[in-house]
Amino acid sequence: MLYGLAVLFSKQGKYEEAEPLFPRAWRIWEQAFGPDHPEVANSLYGLAILYYEQSRDEEAEPLFHRAWRIWEQTFGPDHRQVAYALYGLAILYKKQGRYEEAEPLFHRTWGIWEQAFGPDHPQVAYLLHYLAELFLEQGKYEQAEPFYERALHIWEQTLGLQCPEAASSLNGLANLYRERGRYSEAEQFYQRALAIRERQLGLEHPDTAETWHDFAVLQSLRGNLAQAEPLYRQAFAVREQRLGRQHPKTRATLECHVVLLRKAGRSDEAAALEARFAGDHSHPETY
Repeated sequence: MLYGLAVLFSKQGKYEEAEPLFPRAWRIWEQAFGPDHPEVANSLYGLAILYYEQSRDEEAEPLFHRAWRIWEQTFGPDHRQVAYALYGLAILYKKQGRYEEAEPLFHRTWGIWEQAFGPDHPQVAYLLHYLAELFLEQGKYEQAEPFYERALHIWEQTLGLQCPEAASSLNGLANLYRERGRYSEAEQFYQRALAIRERQLGLEHPDTAETWHDFAVLQSLRGNLAQAEPLYRQAFAVREQRLGRQHPKTRATLECHVVLLRKAGRSDEAAALEARFAGDHSHPETY
């Protein structure tokens, strides 16, 4: 019950509500079954994913490792549950730029999940999507694109055209097209991703904010500053509320907005915005 509720809140981007529930479930299962029970590992993994989303990497990594150890001792090294821990470490290392460590973990996870679920399972698509992101972040665009397309195809075929998972790959492809200067294609894919995320996840979800931010970057690159600014404002409001003011994604949106103001010749507003949000504040302000 507690674990299921924690997972639900986490998927909804309600991290503050989810966080205390994972340790409570962990303690209950640890007392009932012992510290090395697979149910304990489930809570450890869930909490690690939550910390990952909050960029609390130093707290996330040992939890992924402990879940990996428990699952491997219980089920063996090639069990699909073990692959979740490998996957968690892979996405963490990718985010930290530790690409040489991340890539073999992605490939090992891919092999386990493809064997366990089949090549066209939605879980395999998650792996393909993050491999695409890993290549995109390294500027390996030709390698990234087919992985995004394959993940999108699997999700659309298995979960439907309007599933939030498909929006993730649409957003990734839009980012790829933006980086390659294919702005018209990028805009179409951002609009598709945004339509799904706004409808399926709502206007207060971090994933919706991600597309607002990424679309704003495109609009700014195209010189459409009036269209970009409200997107940055919306993205910042959600990221500050859901992720916290000092989260790297929140700071990135703020910094992009400041750059936009300077580009528009509004240097005084840019300086005032930087000053308002300088330092660490514990309470959100109107933005």
